[in-house]
Amino acid sequence: MKKIILNILIIFITSSLFPSTTKIDSLENVLKTISGNEKVCLLNELSKEYLKISVEKSLEYSTQALELAEKLENNKEKANALSNLALGNYYLGNNNKALEYYELSLIIEKEIKNSKRIAAILNNLGIICSNLNDYDKALEYYLKSLQIYEKIDDKKYIAITLNNIGTVYEDLSNYDKALEYHLKSLKIRNEIGDKNSIANCVNNIGIIYDAWGNYEKALEYYLQSLKIYEELENKNGIANSLDNIGTVYKNLNNYDNALEYHLKSLQIREEIRDKNGIAASLNNIGVAYKNLSNYNKALEYYLSSLKIFEEIGDKRSIAASFNNIGNVYCSLDNYNKALEYLLKSISIKEEIGDKFGMANSSNNIGSLYLKLENYDKAVLFLGQGMKLAQEIEADNILQESYMYLSELYTAQNNFQKALDYYILYSSIKDSMFNKESDKHIAEMQTKYETEKKEKEISLLQKNNEIQKLEVEKHKLVQMRLVFILLIIVILWFFIFYYYRSKQKLNKELKKLVAERTKELTESNIQLKDEISERKKLEAQLRISERLAGIGELASGVAHEIRNPLAVISSTVQYLNSIYKDTDNEMVELLEIINQSSEQANSAITSLLEFAKPREISLIEGDILKSIFKVCSLVETKCSTQKVQLITKLPHKLPNILYDEHQMEGVFLNLILNSLSAMPEGGKLIISAEGNNSEVEINISDTGVGISEENLQKVFNPFFTTKKGGTGLGLSFVHQVVHSLQGSLTINSKIGEGTSIILTFQVCSN
Repeated sequence: MKKIILNILIIFITSSLFPSTTKIDSLENVLKTISGNEKVCLLNELSKEYLKISVEKSLEYSTQALELAEKLENNKEKANALSNLALGNYYLGNNNKALEYYELSLIIEKEIKNSKRIAAILNNLGIICSNLNDYDKALEYYLKSLQIYEKIDDKKYIAITLNNIGTVYEDLSNYDKALEYHLKSLKIRNEIGDKNSIANCVNNIGIIYDAWGNYEKALEYYLQSLKIYEELENKNGIANSLDNIGTVYKNLNNYDNALEYHLKSLQIREEIRDKNGIAASLNNIGVAYKNLSNYNKALEYYLSSLKIFEEIGDKRSIAASFNNIGNVYCSLDNYNKALEYLLKSISIKEEIGDKFGMANSSNNIGSLYLKLENYDKAVLFLGQGMKLAQEIEADNILQESYMYLSELYTAQNNFQKALDYYILYSSIKDSMFNKESDKHIAEMQTKYETEKKEKEISLLQKNNEIQKLEVEKHKLVQMRLVFILLIIVILWFFIFYYYRSKQKLNKELKKLVAERTKELTESNIQLKDEISERKKLEAQLRISERLAGIGELASGVAHEIRNPLAVISSTVQYLNSIYKDTDNEMVELLEIINQSSEQANSAITSLLEFAKPREISLIEGDILKSIFKVCSLVETKCSTQKVQLITKLPHKLPNILYDEHQMEGVFLNLILNSLSAMPEGGKLIISAEGNNSEVEINISDTGVGISEENLQKVFNPFFTTKKGGTGLGLSFVHQVVHSLQGSLTINSKIGEGTSIILTFQVCSN
């Protein structure tokens, strides 16, 4: 648990010193536009941001930053890049690599003389050394960091560093020193009002009392920690506190309650994907099942926990798992397997200097040899466990050592030593048991004096007496805890009620937000469609207005020109009658003038036809008849021009109102335009479809296409790109379609072809 808390601290320290100010996508967009020192700063910023979502990507950016900073000789950003590389490797569990990068960063920061950053790196070095079980080095770094923070009077980080030092002393089993530093840290945290840090510190103090066997005090601090974490909705902190409370209940032999708290903790840890925490909770659940004598279940959880600890590389936790697995095999009477795991456990604990763990494992191995009646090895390991427990003042372990040694010497019929150790064992018992213990000791003394030459003291009887005392003790302890448990139940009820109410309100709020968002989205889509349709109608209206204006102009101009043309024509006829027999050259010139006059008159006739209002003869019917009629008219021309005519027409279309003669003219104009766009052949595709509201007709070709510029002009009268064309065809088409309340859309690409879509409303029944 202490390791988990330490691992979180390095994230807190680093993220506090290097706050993020922009989003990743914004930073990456800006990165493309800058260079030099600005770019190296941004690369470091991206590295910090990616630590939250992808360590590999973070390392990629910090490596780029380091290379660029070295090239630019920018020491400040070089130190930043090295720190980011250290942090990334730390997240990946590569502590040695992280240590190397932080040391390089520290050298540069010392040259720059940035006190706060130097202190932060020293603190991070301490955390990594602690993970590597180099506690002396960790203390050295922490104390240097503390000295700097005290000099600049940074209370927040003074408290953090004091807490880290206390945690190292916990690892060294020096609980007096650990408590001293945690209490100093707590005092400062109370002054600055940092609730999350207060909860963390209170939790650490609970761990120390737990190690001392003062379970009431430990429970008091754990509950304080839990309450604060729940106020802050800190799930990781809640899970830690639940696990610690479960451990207290385990130590008080209330294994059902212990299991309940550990399972709650596991659920939260799996929810937040806390790998270290999941392993710790699995291990604690295994302990509860073992104490409930469900050894197979206990072994299942211990092995699951061990697998995760081995992946992480947490030696202290691996050793604890080996010890627990060994105890389960011992309970299953598989002594060889038990001894194998217990010896692995004590070997790792010796390697990392875990005196508390060594004392516990020594007792376990000694008790196993006692069961195997290998008394020499039993006394060796039990003596080692007793010595270590005395050294670190771990009364609960020491009491266990005395009990096993009393049993050992009883088994060897050495009643004097058995009695001596039992007296030592009983002296550690709760003061409320003094009377019962004294009576039992007196009985043992009498028995020793009267029967010291007999060898009939039974180990089973001794065990029964000891167990009886244990049961009595636990009953009285439970009575003292009734009031505390009652408060816990009431507190838990109110917290649960508050939590459920808040969840319900949040759920309702999310539902309302989702409904409103959906309504706004639908309204936005509808508005966009209406705007698009309005723009289309406005464009058609502008074209219609322009055509109407041009038509009126054309009508006026045509009338003014037609009269002079009539005079010219009659004059030419007169002159022709005079010179037809005498001057051939004059006759030829007069013929040219006459032909030009007729051509101009023809154009004026077209203008007048375009300008004058047309009589519309509307019918309700299926427009397919007109389409088929026009298709039959152009079949020969298509064949001659090597154009493949493709029709994709249904058997029937919904009825629309239309002028049959004019619509045939529309289709003929459009098809002839398409054919003129395919002088070398191609495909002419005519399709139609309809539904309950409208009929859509599509005339497409694979011709030369129309440029973007000309698309804006195609409906203008007299605009044409065809040699000999009048430029009135598409103007006529637009005028007819518009008069029938229809719409016309034209799409074209140079070299690909043109598509014209006509849309008409279906007649309502």
